[in-house]
Amino acid sequence: MAVKQGCLSGVAVNDALSSSAMALTMTTLIFGVGFLVNNLADFLPLTKQGNALCAIFFLALILDLFVLPSLLIFFDGQQSITARYCGLAGWYNSLSEVEAEAGGGKRKNTAWTHAFA
Repeated sequence: MAVKQGCLSGVAVNDALSSSAMALTMTTLIFGVGFLVNNLADFLPLTKQGNALCAIFFLALILDLFVLPSLLIFFDGQQSITARYCGLAGWYNSLSEVEAEAGGGKRKNTAWTHAFA
């Protein structure tokens, strides 16, 4: 959603992780502990399957929280002047509002002003 609003992918990744990281972590913990219960079984292939699936779930969590966001930011290559005005607390609808605040009320007519107004 944040990328559609003109923000850089770093802001979008931060926004996505802030809303879904806890759910990912809790789901992984529940499934991981659930598969570790298979260690109580006497059937050896079942215990190996439980250990393997638990390891896969925790590896996927690490990849989802650390590696994938880094790759998304690295390979995005998007450059935007509005990126510094985007954030989790909200973003300015137009660059002219920021220019007016910075310039003491002077409004500049630029291509960015018309694009985001």
